Amino acid sequence: MSSLVFAQFVADIFIPCLLLGMAAAFAWRKLPPGRLQTTIQIIASLLFFVPMVPTLFLAEYSVDLLFYQRLTLAFWGYLMTALVIYKLWIRRQTNAYSDNNDSDKAEDSYSAKAILGRVRAQAVAKPQSLTKLTLLLIFSLGLSGLMSWYLIGDYLLPHRIVEGVTGEASYHRGTHSPGWYDISIDGKSYKITRELLLTLHHQEHVHAEVGIGSGTILRVRPL
Repeated sequence: MSSLVFAQFVADIFIPCLLLGMAAAFAWRKLPPGRLQTTIQIIASLLFFVPMVPTLFLAEYSVDLLFYQRLTLAFWGYLMTALVIYKLWIRRQTNAYSDNNDSDKAEDSYSAKAILGRVRAQAVAKPQSLTKLTLLLIFSLGLSGLMSWYLIGDYLLPHRIVEGVTGEASYHRGTHSPGWYDISIDGKSYKITRELLLTLHHQEHVHAEVGIGSGTILRVRPL
């Protein structure tokens, strides 16, 4: 099976797997505790999360996978942002409780309130430093913001129309990220997926629709 065929297979099953995973997760919550519930929980997790992995590495092959990759990264970016904000809130609450607890520890060190506070502090064992949480928040906001702009600019806003003659095509192998293809149209380079690149010929007059978010060719046809 070629990489392009596998990429198209992943694109075809991505949405059905997510929907089946959500349906299985709903069914799991309705089942009584037991082996069946655990099995359904595992199946739901696999159906929902596993298809996201190949989209991170195969987006260069297909326009559909490019969309799913950005959707996946935006999802994880927003999820990470929510988690970091929650941890910052817990940290603030824990610190505030510790300050209040120190003032009355001498008179009521074994009260239910003090014991509950210690249990809560243990639940947030080894809290991450404020600097690390802040850096994670900046990263997650940047990731979700960039992917959201790609999604809005490429799929919701009008495309930029480019017409011209195709030139050289090339592949750029990323050092710390997946590679990408690009093609020259009237001397200007545009990103393009392998799926679309294979439909073009050198020195062919084409009509291309370019997403304004990422500058990627999303549709192209010969003139």
